[in-house]
Amino acid sequence: MFWAFCNDVTSGLYEVSLTTGAASLIVSHPTFEQVTGLYIVAPAAEDGAPAACTELSASFPEGSLTGTIAFRLPSTLFSGAALSGQVSYKVLHGNNMLASGNKGAGEMVTVPVTVQKNGNYEFTVVAYNAVGDGPSAKISTFIGHGTPTVPQITASYSDGRFHVEWTPVTESSDGGYLDPEQVTYRLVRYPSNAVIEQATSATFADIEFEEPSTLTSYYYGVTASYNGKSSQEAFSNRVTLGSIVPPYAHTFDSEEKVDNHTIINANDDHRQWVYNSGSMVIQWNSSMIFLQIHCECQYSECQQS
Repeated sequence: MFWAFCNDVTSGLYEVSLTTGAASLIVSHPTFEQVTGLYIVAPAAEDGAPAACTELSASFPEGSLTGTIAFRLPSTLFSGAALSGQVSYKVLHGNNMLASGNKGAGEMVTVPVTVQKNGNYEFTVVAYNAVGDGPSAKISTFIGHGTPTVPQITASYSDGRFHVEWTPVTESSDGGYLDPEQVTYRLVRYPSNAVIEQATSATFADIEFEEPSTLTSYYYGVTASYNGKSSQEAFSNRVTLGSIVPPYAHTFDSEEKVDNHTIINANDDHRQWVYNSGSMVIQWNSSMIFLQIHCECQYSECQQS
């Protein structure tokens, strides 16, 4: 019997004789750890059962829901003794038996597997004999077509045209199969929600656009789609066009209005203006200073307060 003992003087693990009741120190805990529970881990298998299968692999090419699971049967027992002759095996997904059979010890086995839908799957392979099951070997994989990753997008404006570019999607976000040649993109201009491209394979757009008469901030969103699945929408930087027409008031009461400006940290310290719940704030001496900054313009004159 083992005893985790701790008091104000010492702490350690003891073995207690069931015959005499004497306690023998096995190991001391120099930092006085207090152990509140002990258990002995059961062996993964009986000594006479097969060892674990090795070299597991899963192949479901090009998004197919039908593929194969391959593995090598053990050539030893769990005890380490040699194993020969036929070895039984079973392949499971959860509690569902997918395949079973027999083959020579140490040989490779490939079994066909079909699943019903896309998703992450964990398969378990077990070798067994009359003594019992060997240790489980597991492999996890995503089967089916995947969801595109989120592209990155930038926008600029010059000579009466918007120039929009985004990175091509070449991978899935969930580990599923994705063919980059089959990815399409939906491009939208905001704040007007104008759909520029519904399903293009290009990764850029050159868009003629007349500059507005009033100050307006524009940005673009792009969504990648593949095999019926779509990425999250990615948004570009904002591009502000047009002119301020007096009288004009700017209150910084929304984060979008801040995007029309450039915040300059002139002395390059850790204090910088940031937007916070309808105001521009700056950290100073462990407290937040809230300032309502606005600009009022009449004709060609502008005053800031």
